[in-house]
This record gives sequence, C-alpha cells and structure tokens, in this order.
Amino acid sequence: YTTEYKRTRQTGEPLAKALGIEVTPVPARQMPALLEKLKSVTGNALVIGHSNTVGEVIAGLGVSEAVKLTDNDYDNLFVVVRGEKPTLIRLHFR
Repeated sequence: YTTEYKRTRQTGEPLAKALGIEVTPVPARQMPALLEKLKSVTGNALVIGHSNTVGEVIAGLGVSEAVKLTDNDYDNLFVVVRGEKPTLIRLHFR
C-alpha cells in the first residue's frame, strides 16, 4: 500500500513489479480505511507512508510504542509483528 503521492508510489513499484502485484494507493488522509484493510490481511503487507502517517498506522495496528518522525527522517523500516501484543522492530538504513 502507498499513498496517492508520486514519491511513495515510486518507492513501492520496484518491489511490486518483482512480486508481480500492483501497488494499491490509499489516500494519505484516509488512514482509517487503510487500517481496516491491513487488519484483514492474513499474510504480510508493505505500507509506504510519510512522516505524518507512519506513526498513526503503527499505533492503529496496536503497537503501544509511540513513533514520531520529522520531515527529515528517512531510511526507516518499521516491522509490526502482529499477535496478542503487537511488537515493533525499527530498522534504520544509511
């Protein structure tokens, strides 16, 4: 899933192409709709978002650890391991 903006779509397209799937855009202002989609996924899902949407998505998936990003935060990969008590793994690449 990406937002409707070019940058997130361009980030997701190489992986989607490699997997033979389509990028699914969800408007950045409709994070509750995205959360509903994610909650129904039984396997893995990739969400490519923005500094002002990532924290909301992570919290919406039940992670208690707050994630706050600034406009200057890049190169982060957040993995939410779902379960009775969802956990967060934060990877930073640079």
